[in-house]
Amino acid sequence: MQFDGRFAAAWAKTADVTERMIDGPWGAIGVLAPRGWTGARIESWLDPASGDQAEGLLGGAPDRFTDRVTAVAKAAGLTRVEALRADLFASIALGLAAPARETPVASPVLLDTGAIEFAPTLAAHLGAHRGREGAASAAAAVGRALDAVIAAVRRCEGEPAACADPRRNAALGRAALAAREVGVSDGLILRAIALAKTGESRWRAEVFEGAPIAPLLTVADRALADAGHPDAAKAATAAWETGDITVCFDHGDAEALLRQASAPRAAINAFAFLEDGAFDIDGFQACVRLWTIALDLQAAGSARSVGLNLAGLADLVAAHGQAYASKEGRATASGIVALASGAALAALQAEIASYERERLKAVVRRRCGE
Repeated sequence: MQFDGRFAAAWAKTADVTERMIDGPWGAIGVLAPRGWTGARIESWLDPASGDQAEGLLGGAPDRFTDRVTAVAKAAGLTRVEALRADLFASIALGLAAPARETPVASPVLLDTGAIEFAPTLAAHLGAHRGREGAASAAAAVGRALDAVIAAVRRCEGEPAACADPRRNAALGRAALAAREVGVSDGLILRAIALAKTGESRWRAEVFEGAPIAPLLTVADRALADAGHPDAAKAATAAWETGDITVCFDHGDAEALLRQASAPRAAINAFAFLEDGAFDIDGFQACVRLWTIALDLQAAGSARSVGLNLAGLADLVAAHGQAYASKEGRATASGIVALASGAALAALQAEIASYERERLKAVVRRRCGE
């Protein structure tokens, strides 16, 4: 592996961090972060399950990620892993790239539109999405209605018993009636009134998400789809509605997407490489190579699929004064994607060749030692 250390050197020269107070699900905590980062950007790196953040930049999250990558590299017997770690950390700190958050994701279901189970599987998939969205919508409506019930009690200036009685508190009576009209049960209305009497100011409730809904990968016959075959049309309509159904016209493409679903992922911020109106091609390609190698190490032992996304393309097009849908805008975006694709493929080829050399050397050393 070859790294020129450009990102580590840039971070060492320009490092500018500050202590920030971030409000999240855990409350307010102090976090060391690069100056100029938004609160939302900082929070995306923090662990929502706990307010106890480790020391270090962004609660220690970049350190934990780079430690995992270098541990894999060391276990594989590769060299210059500390240079890899330093450049990865620096590219994160400089806002050039970031790994995807590790969250549970349901494995996609691969299904042919001509299969006998296609129709019931698609119907169940749509039902799960509609049910979850309906529950979220209903929860929001219930929350607003019960907030109004609580507010009617707390804003009342009379005797506590009268303020909590819908028959004696006209504002509460109206709020309770409105809550009933959106489907809130009397039990929940009474509970909200009781909570208001204890000093509660809001109806706090989280929507239970349940297990992730497995996305669908469907394979359709292109000729039948072009002819408007009902099953292909149903798949296309469901894809529009849910956003997580992919229609492929080749089994090979579908299987590649299936492998990609479980691949380690990261994003490169293409816009960050625009300096004084000029795009830093060398720096951008170096960053793509760096993160391709990091993701490939994480994928070691699997089908070696990696997911490297490009962020900031729309900002880059806009910075050139081009319309998103214009021929010039598409050409700019396509050019950046082509640069990334070429750099990633070159990195994979070089890395696989380097890995094979290291592996053969290790075999020779073992045999010579024997």
